[in-house]
Amino acid sequence: MDHVLLLLISISLLTASCDELNESSVPNPPRFTHRPNDPFIYFADSSLMTPSKGSTLGMRTLRCSAVGNPTPIYTWRKNGAPFTPDMFSKDTSLSTEDGSLIFRSPVPSDQGDYQCEASNAGGSAFSEPIRLEMVKMLHAFPYRAPEVVEVGVGDSYTRSCVPPKSNPDAEVYWILKSESGFMFKALNNSRISVGDEGTIFFHYVTETDLLNVTYYTCVAQNIRFSEVKFGHQFRLNVTKKNSEKTYETPRKLYARQSNPVAVVGKTHKLSCFYRGNPVPTPTWYFNSSKIINNNIEGYSFQNYGRTLAFKASEEKAGVYECRFPERPEMTNHFDVVVESAPRWIDKPPANMKTGEGETVTFKCEADGNPRPTFSFYKNGVEIHTPNDNKRLNINGSTLTIYNVEKNVDGAVYQCKVQNQHGHLWSNFHLAVFESTQLFCLHAYPINNDSPAEQGVVVLKWKDPFESAQNISIQACLVDEETCLPAMEAMSNGRQLRLDSFEHDKEYKFVFVGLKDEEIFKQSVMARTLPQEVHMCVCPAVPSLTVNGVGDTSIDVTFVPGEYNMTTRGPIGNVFYFMIRPVGLMGEDGWMTVGITKDFDRSITSLAPRTQYEIVAVSIQKHTNGVILKTQSDPYRITTSEKIEGIFNLPYRTSLAPRTQYEVVDVSVQAHRNGTVHEAESDPYRSSTSEKIVKLPYRDSNETLAWWAVMVVVSVVALLLICCGCFYLLAKHGTYSVSKKERKLGTESGSTSCVESFAEYGALVGDQKSLTSATESEDSKKSKLDYIDV
Repeated sequence: MDHVLLLLISISLLTASCDELNESSVPNPPRFTHRPNDPFIYFADSSLMTPSKGSTLGMRTLRCSAVGNPTPIYTWRKNGAPFTPDMFSKDTSLSTEDGSLIFRSPVPSDQGDYQCEASNAGGSAFSEPIRLEMVKMLHAFPYRAPEVVEVGVGDSYTRSCVPPKSNPDAEVYWILKSESGFMFKALNNSRISVGDEGTIFFHYVTETDLLNVTYYTCVAQNIRFSEVKFGHQFRLNVTKKNSEKTYETPRKLYARQSNPVAVVGKTHKLSCFYRGNPVPTPTWYFNSSKIINNNIEGYSFQNYGRTLAFKASEEKAGVYECRFPERPEMTNHFDVVVESAPRWIDKPPANMKTGEGETVTFKCEADGNPRPTFSFYKNGVEIHTPNDNKRLNINGSTLTIYNVEKNVDGAVYQCKVQNQHGHLWSNFHLAVFESTQLFCLHAYPINNDSPAEQGVVVLKWKDPFESAQNISIQACLVDEETCLPAMEAMSNGRQLRLDSFEHDKEYKFVFVGLKDEEIFKQSVMARTLPQEVHMCVCPAVPSLTVNGVGDTSIDVTFVPGEYNMTTRGPIGNVFYFMIRPVGLMGEDGWMTVGITKDFDRSITSLAPRTQYEIVAVSIQKHTNGVILKTQSDPYRITTSEKIEGIFNLPYRTSLAPRTQYEVVDVSVQAHRNGTVHEAESDPYRSSTSEKIVKLPYRDSNETLAWWAVMVVVSVVALLLICCGCFYLLAKHGTYSVSKKERKLGTESGSTSCVESFAEYGALVGDQKSLTSATESEDSKKSKLDYIDV
């Protein structure tokens, strides 16, 4: 006989503690709810601003708002040190509604890196660092008198422009400015292009470039401050050559990228400038595919098609070309390399609730180009392992905490991911409970001598947080540190059966639930017994469900206690109900009632208005001869009151002659409680005769109507028969007549009716017709008179 694999529980959990756990009383670490701040926030020096400029760059607010239990307390740090607004400026304060930091009239000394801290008993959350900077142009362009440059028709000309330092960097462009300095005009010339560094290119000079009253002027503008500085000015003095050419051989002026590396999300430009007449305009290609000016691919053309601009992405990394169909030797190649700031692969680390003694892992999964670096913080203080805590381990982007302790490891943690193009920052908290508080997770064995049931364990849990939206359970061999694939559990269930475990091994069952991006984790240990151990399994206690109650019947459904995941059926091999009237003692009066394959049963032949007790019974018969039995507590059910007046459903049909049939009597009874019960007799056999017969199955009302019809028909038939007999007798009957009557019947003047009568049949003897009467003298006289006329 195969031996059974038994799982023993190595820890004990108290279910009462779960009932006492109230989520509203559990400390909840702070969580930020404000809209993220910009990484850089600029302001203008209030002492230097005009009123119009002060309206846009005056007051600045660094947002900070969080929720938690208890309500969080807000503090700020500046450049890593505690910052108290009242100590530095009367125009700096905290918002009365939340923890936002307000600068009403910022000054240069307010510049720095700021970070908001929200704290309560659950830990301290820190916002992303915010850089507060003042916009400014350090100085104007060095003064230089306007120049006049000699250039010949057909030549090219290039002039650079170096802007003054600015925060943030200034944009550079060229305009046409009048000598008086009051009139400005934008450049709009297909023979002129401007490079990314602010250099102006004349591809081919003509006499129209000679301007007598205006100058080509370089402009630097700080777009944050709307501050403009005018730089160097020049004018072209165009001279004619002895022989002006209508065609000029192209020559490269400028071909480069705006930056050596394109950064995801930022604009990248490629330029191809050639001198010549006419000015050469290239055709652009990406990985040998022609580029067109459209918004679908995100490409656009500037400088009359000589500059290609696009927003960088990984898909746009590759080889670009500017081709000139008439001059293939002028083709330029650009190898565009795209890098990116860090970004989350999936999501930031999730918050977690767990029990003491568990091992938890937080994955700060992000990528970027170049590969970013990872660092972890606890309540805003960077974690350095292994010196800080041997139970903490950082491996790249993963933080692991072993054997967590409630009063030590419960905190708000931070993850920082950064490379040269940017950084990510995320808060996540760890809440640690006593092992008996979280899920009341426990395991117990299901033992069966059937080989299909060996190595079965049931995990049960109770969740006061109603967290089980998504559940996975993993079984791990402790000694070998190997785990079976995680198994999904029903989100609306509270138990799971697992099987096929090895003998004499210690397992760790890890329970993980997910709700609203928060992870709930707990585990339980169990060891399987050696293979020699054998125990018979007792079926779990069943129950029953009452589906309907009549006056003589009760409908019930059998509910097994545990299910066999292998056979997809309940544990046990015999199931039935027992029922008896309430009041009997001991084992007296019990009646056994079997169940259907669907575990349903209608228990009939009961007395109306009687209270019964019903129990559900499960039996497990083992191959070793042991029989184990469990049963539910008695359920007390009272039948309803019977309503007199059974009605029969009329039913007729035509049957085939000389055929044997089975006949069943059916009765249906309706009750005041809305239930309808049907009863039928045992079938009996009957054969039809030569004629087609009808089943004599009528109710009392129909029988009375049928007899009334039969009486009426009989009376009418009798009357018709009597009338017919009287008519025939009158027509054929005779009676005796006198000689005088005979004589009258032969005299002339008698009517033809007598002849007709004689024709019908001769009278015998002295018989008188019943339909012939003696004519009176008046009648004879009238007849004679009629004839005489």
